[in-house]
Amino acid sequence: MMMKPALLEIYEKHIASGKFSPNENQKKLITILDNLSLQLVKHSKKNIFSLKSTVSPKGLYILGEVGRGKTWLMDLFYHHISISQKKRIHFHAFMKNIHEQLTKRQGQKNPLNNIAKELSKTVKLLCLDEFFVKDIADAMILSNLLHALFINNITIVLTSNSSLDELYYNGLQRDQFLPAISLIKKNMEIFTLNSEHDYRYLTHHSSYVFFNTQHEVKLSNLFLKLADNTTNIQYNTRLFIYDKPIEVKALSDNIIWFDFTELCAIPRSQNDYISIANRFKIIIIDNLDKIDENDLNIAAYFIKLIDILYDSKNLLIISSAVDIQNIYPNGILRTEFQRTESRLTEMQSLSYIEQTKERILCKLKSS
Repeated sequence: MMMKPALLEIYEKHIASGKFSPNENQKKLITILDNLSLQLVKHSKKNIFSLKSTVSPKGLYILGEVGRGKTWLMDLFYHHISISQKKRIHFHAFMKNIHEQLTKRQGQKNPLNNIAKELSKTVKLLCLDEFFVKDIADAMILSNLLHALFINNITIVLTSNSSLDELYYNGLQRDQFLPAISLIKKNMEIFTLNSEHDYRYLTHHSSYVFFNTQHEVKLSNLFLKLADNTTNIQYNTRLFIYDKPIEVKALSDNIIWFDFTELCAIPRSQNDYISIANRFKIIIIDNLDKIDENDLNIAAYFIKLIDILYDSKNLLIISSAVDIQNIYPNGILRTEFQRTESRLTEMQSLSYIEQTKERILCKLKSS
């Protein structure tokens, strides 16, 4: 009897546990990922015995609405595949690294190709989560970057909420970005992961980390409970990131407390948010109010902030004047913001909180 693909077996064990709902479209994607896994392993072995590198397998663009399991399934694939030359990273963090390398390589000829060539020495499979292009600095280099990655035989698997033809839609100088779409279509298979449900909304949620006007909570008491070092707390101070000051209500070794306007109503780069996520495990944000549909920058900064904190598995505590579904109910970025709502919902779940830091849940429950 023919054995079932190993990745499919792993998926079905998760389904059998009762924590996940069966989905035929997810099973189709698992089959595609399993075939890609076999191709990459075969390709890796072939190159060991060949003096010349062979053409890498086509990558995969996993498209789908928020909460359909894109990241989960990509991660199953990534952890299952038996090759060592692989890298999994959030798209924001990946582009931050690329821009940093470009700065170091100023004056070089074809720096993006040099970066890709160097990466290809240790990475044959690159998994990028949440491919989302809004930053013009990213958009202007993506065509050349993707070209460099593909010609250096790096197979790319990425997840995205955006269909290819909608990427960077109405963005400045979009014509310079369009070749990136053509490259993806040529070098990657496109799979749309559909489902009736956003699975994040089907999990059990706590009321420990998102507070609206119906809840009374003293964030100062919560801050003290969660701080690892209460003797090192600084109040009403400034945090300097890349020599830029950010006003802070309080900070300690592992926790920081911001007013929402300081994080999202003032121009911030994804590098600022990544630095905060890396330095502090717990982020408190208060005074979050409804974002006006015309405040595109504020909405975009908040989307970027939540993406980074979610991917870094930070504990996020928010005090808001409105419920999650009413933070940004209308506006041009409404489609993208649905992912933010979904992630904020998941970030309240006990399963997410348990991933963030040992004993945090106990401290929250005792608050």
